[in-house]
Amino acid sequence: MFAMNNRAGASLVLKRAGVLGSTATRNSLRLKPFIAPTLRVLSTSANPVKSQGSSATSGSVEQTKISELAKKNRPISPHLTIYQPQITWYLSSAHRITGVAVCGAAYLGCISFGLASLTGAADLSSMSVASSIASSVPTPLLILVKAFVSGTFSFHFFNGLRHLTWDSGRQLTLKGVYNTAYATLAGTAIATTYFTFF
Repeated sequence: MFAMNNRAGASLVLKRAGVLGSTATRNSLRLKPFIAPTLRVLSTSANPVKSQGSSATSGSVEQTKISELAKKNRPISPHLTIYQPQITWYLSSAHRITGVAVCGAAYLGCISFGLASLTGAADLSSMSVASSIASSVPTPLLILVKAFVSGTFSFHFFNGLRHLTWDSGRQLTLKGVYNTAYATLAGTAIATTYFTFF
């Protein structure tokens, strides 16, 4: 009973949407405001002659009114501000950010070391880099840089172990997820302190 061929079904849908029908057909459907902009684009592309001349003036006014109503009733997409802050998504975001930072630093270091050895422009051996940094960078700034670098690497390392634990099928309960989060933060704090000051 409901089966029809594709052409008949498509023309029925287009007539109901007002693309093949008249303005009265569109009005009789009482379309919701968020559908109107889509139909306006479809009707304009289907009937380009209608958009010219004086016969389209009443349709243009109607379409403008529908567009204004659609803008008033358009929902706003939610963003991070609607969610309650939780340690799980903080650590997930931080893991991605630290991963980019660690990989970027590794690529930059490898490229610099390779170019320096090829061109002979600078000696980038660990001994020469450490002595030049120690002699030129003030101690408070050196401590901040060491804390940032060691914290970034330590956090990504311990959170990576957390993900490997999950991959093995362990600690997947809500309690386990939170326990591993706190263990990650504790390990990061201890490792960062050690690498920064010792």
